[in-house]
Amino acid sequence: MKDPELNVKELLALPAAHNLKLDQYRWLIKQVHECDAAKDKAFQTAFKSYWAYKKFDKDWQPLVFEAIEYAKSQEDPLFEEILRRLSIDDVQKSPASKILATLNPNYPAWDTRISKALGILEPEGKGLEAKILDAVVKYQNLQEWYRAFLASPEGKQVLEELSEARPEMDDLNPMKRIDILLWLLGSQRSNA
Repeated sequence: MKDPELNVKELLALPAAHNLKLDQYRWLIKQVHECDAAKDKAFQTAFKSYWAYKKFDKDWQPLVFEAIEYAKSQEDPLFEEILRRLSIDDVQKSPASKILATLNPNYPAWDTRISKALGILEPEGKGLEAKILDAVVKYQNLQEWYRAFLASPEGKQVLEELSEARPEMDDLNPMKRIDILLWLLGSQRSNA
């Protein structure tokens, strides 16, 4: 995993920074604990919209919302448990991490843009089980990167700069604020 340069001013000037849907995110992280995600259509629509799911067909959709309800029933839901529930024929690291990040903002989301920003390779291995185990290790490494970055002088400086530039984000937890910057950096690299 590489340490990216998070230039707050430059990242917040990107077009994607003007449509972060923060009110929708705030609603989701509150509502997820107050509704039955498997039945609540308003929650499902907001979840799909906020996390920008492209392949959300009718057969796969119930798995995601049932996984949310399963994870809510666990005292401390694990990425691996959610990942296994969703990975029927392919490793579903992105939706698994986004479920966990919605339930508990102290967990990072892990999608293609975060992978690009940090140089994380897709889960590797022969067969689904090997890829799942590799995804679990990579997610643990991602969590450790966040912990180390947030505790570092650079991480504290980035959060301070973000607070000065966008004080309306101060109510979001530090991990989510860095997640947003990494997502913006990854989207910049996707368009390059």
